[in-house]
Amino acid sequence: MQVQIPPDLATRTAEGKTVLFVGAGMSQPRLPGWSVLLERMLKWAADEGLRLGGAEDSIRELIGQNDLLLAAHELRSRMEENNFTRFMRGVFRHPDLKPGPTHLLLPETGFAAILTANYDKLIEAA
Repeated sequence: MQVQIPPDLATRTAEGKTVLFVGAGMSQPRLPGWSVLLERMLKWAADEGLRLGGAEDSIRELIGQNDLLLAAHELRSRMEENNFTRFMRGVFRHPDLKPGPTHLLLPETGFAAILTANYDKLIEAA
């Protein structure tokens, strides 16, 4: 399926007059989405022997109900800050994590700026 770009958008982008907002989808599958990240965090906490106060099942239930922000908050508060930071750095700052082909197209596109709320540095690396 070919994507149809509105002519005005193409012109303004070529002139360097557009700003791109990039969501987490750009970094997938290299990085996990919210649900997978939280499930991975639960497993990491168990593998590290961290005690979550018996909240594992309720956190899994929150994930299953797609209440991801509350699940993330519960995990972070129960893991303690230093463990949370170690986990996040292990995922989002892993030395083998490299920009993919889509990331590498960004510098060539001519956007005036690129905004993202992503935790990863793949856009900056590209």
